[in-house]
Amino acid sequence: MDKLYKYFGKLYVEIKLLFYKSYYRNFKTDFNSYISPSVDFMLDKNCEIIFSKGVRIYKNCIIKVRGNACLSLGENVSINSGCILAAKSGIHIGKNSILAPNVLIFDHNHVYSDLDHGFHNQRLTSAPINIGNNCWIGAGCIILKGANIGDNCLIGAGSVINSVIPSNSRYVQKRISSISILQN
Repeated sequence: MDKLYKYFGKLYVEIKLLFYKSYYRNFKTDFNSYISPSVDFMLDKNCEIIFSKGVRIYKNCIIKVRGNACLSLGENVSINSGCILAAKSGIHIGKNSILAPNVLIFDHNHVYSDLDHGFHNQRLTSAPINIGNNCWIGAGCIILKGANIGDNCLIGAGSVINSVIPSNSRYVQKRISSISILQN
């Protein structure tokens, strides 16, 4: 049964990719890539998608590319389960980089300056995100608009990044924990 599921799952992904390549003229992928059948793509007609050789995207990921944005994944990029990549401006992830499970990458933010109207009626701001080559992004990290992570970086689990991290860096966001004993 597992072999049957794997075969038809791969066939489903190949058909889905062929559809995307024919419908979205800027969808470029290498067939040596692995994309789980449960990956959810939400793409606008004019967006650009580039998946290089050896890209692996595992189950329950969401890829959302809007407007004229570009999502570019270098060779051998690995995106683990439960990640969300949402681009309105652009996201580039360099070769041999790994996203651990549940990493969230958003290149845009809501503007909330008019208190008389809800979020839906206000604009978004966006700025491209760049993640260099050979990076490890730990589980549960959140990468926000304008982030620029250099090559060979390690980003500790649960970190929030919205600025420049120089190449060859280890970034760990420390949390202060406080434990107090409850007394009657």
